Amino acid sequence: MRTLERKTPLAACLPRVALAKWSLLLLVPCLLLTATKDANAQPIGFSLSKSIFDIEVPAGGSHEDTIVIQNNFDSLITPVHVEFSMWNLKEDSDDVEFVLAEPALNATRWFTIEGDPDFILDANEERELRFVMDVPSDTPPGSYFVSMRFQSVLPEFYFREEGPRVIPEIATLFFIRVPVLSIDGTKSLYGAEIESLEPEGDSVPFAERILPRASAGVFDSAVRKLVAGVRNDGIYHFKMSGTIEIKNIFGRTLVSEPLPARILLPDRTRNIDIAVLPKPNTEDLPFLSRVFKSITYNIRTNTYFGPYRAIATLIVPENDLPVVKTANFWVIPWQFWFIVGAIVAIGLFISRRFGKDLINRIRLSVKILTNRQ
Repeated sequence: MRTLERKTPLAACLPRVALAKWSLLLLVPCLLLTATKDANAQPIGFSLSKSIFDIEVPAGGSHEDTIVIQNNFDSLITPVHVEFSMWNLKEDSDDVEFVLAEPALNATRWFTIEGDPDFILDANEERELRFVMDVPSDTPPGSYFVSMRFQSVLPEFYFREEGPRVIPEIATLFFIRVPVLSIDGTKSLYGAEIESLEPEGDSVPFAERILPRASAGVFDSAVRKLVAGVRNDGIYHFKMSGTIEIKNIFGRTLVSEPLPARILLPDRTRNIDIAVLPKPNTEDLPFLSRVFKSITYNIRTNTYFGPYRAIATLIVPENDLPVVKTANFWVIPWQFWFIVGAIVAIGLFISRRFGKDLINRIRLSVKILTNRQ
């Protein structure tokens, strides 16, 4: 019995069209899709043993592997159809779209499933599918992206008589790298650049005018998240690695975190959210502990003051030098300290205005109590 990655019903839906667009955060562990059914029918639920294949196969080579699909329901028998589609990210976004390619570059033709691509899953049944990928010898080097899609083939009575129909589906993504067997020179075919590095937060517009060196802006509390625009300008996909650091005016490193492990696709720009000062997880803590954590976090984020520099360092495979991007910004937590100052001022006013009288009343109360005793 194989352990599957997910045992719950699918959570989104995908119309079955030739070039349908997926709203998908790529590199999320799996792509799970489902649909709304008749009120009296069960929802469809599948699980896959593997959601991503990252494979390197040379031109003329072959790769053989297996994947397990399971029907998660106790009483629903489901016909399944398996097909392959090529996909890519839309430019400057994380939206995935199905794409077409000329026959010589159509990687879906490399796949062969052993057995029938149409089969029936009994309730709670799991089935292992064996497939072979044969890469033609004349395939150009580069990255190719294929989706193996498992679609439920539902009978007519399963749908409502009116309204749109959608096909429940689950898929696994293939990242296929066809390497160069021999190349003249030492030029790497991996490449990337960090096009932008911007802090996120509430800005202080009036301060930006008097602090021109704060090229990335002026913020009223510590920057909690940075957004990096990273472009892969090589011919291969690769997984991000590197660090993000924030230094103060004295060069001291206040934050040092690894970059998120996102896969960068060739000829695409991805905007990567990088949490540098995340909120503490307080879900499992008692009430007083949650309040204490929240207060200390807010105090911490509002004690940053002055100029800071964010430095993103991206490691690119087969490149000796990393890609570095910096952003200079200021933090002026004026709102927080204005409120603190107002509270202190009010406290001092009350103390000066009513302090002596209050102290005399306390002393008199103490004398009365001691005399009674």
